[in-house]
Amino acid sequence: MASLLLLLPLLAFALPGQAQPLLTMPERCASPDSLHYVDAPLHNLAARLKTDEPVRLFVLGTSSSMREATHGLPRTYIAGLPEALQPLLLGRSLDIVNLSQRMQSTQEMRRKIATDIIPARPDLVLWQTGAVEAGRQTDVNTFGEALMDGLQALRAANIDVVLVGPQYRPRLSALVDARAINNYMALIAERENVPLFPRYEIMLYWSENGRFDGSTNNTELQMREAEMQNRCLALGLAQMIQRAVAMARK
Repeated sequence: MASLLLLLPLLAFALPGQAQPLLTMPERCASPDSLHYVDAPLHNLAARLKTDEPVRLFVLGTSSSMREATHGLPRTYIAGLPEALQPLLLGRSLDIVNLSQRMQSTQEMRRKIATDIIPARPDLVLWQTGAVEAGRQTDVNTFGEALMDGLQALRAANIDVVLVGPQYRPRLSALVDARAINNYMALIAERENVPLFPRYEIMLYWSENGRFDGSTNNTELQMREAEMQNRCLALGLAQMIQRAVAMARK
């Protein structure tokens, strides 16, 4: 299987602060443009990228957002971000602090925002959540209160954030329906004016259009397909971040 480096477009030479061409998406990774629309700028990240200083990124999430592979699973989309973000970073270093944990609730993540993230003042926070609440059938209002509280605390501290929706998995989704949590998350993102990477809708589109083999019983093929999906997700998330930075520079 081709490495992520082979999937990335060639980088154009540019001066710091110049607008960069948007990342191109390999055909297999593609999904409708409507799923990649961004109308919330990342002002603080854009300001950091005007300097030569390292970019500091904090990640909040569950097992699917842990940086390294766990329990024999393929590497996550977070592991692919340093390569996928290179057209935006232009050689700057990227320091990632990953606070993701298995079965971590939104409320638990909210506490980490206060204790670990706000004092560190990173340039960007990626907050992936909703999966645990969907599995526990948590009331959407309880979920929403914790999410809005965390977003408002980050905004008050002048820290940029991108929300990342839960996964769609054909086999798992038959048992755990994340649609209600996912839809409520989208409403909150719009209300709080923060970018939302619609991972659920993108993976649902891939499933409905046969982009990846989700029905195979071949364990090796399952792993390859899952890793390829995560590489595509890394590219899609990097593209969204790049668009939000370009919006802030206008």
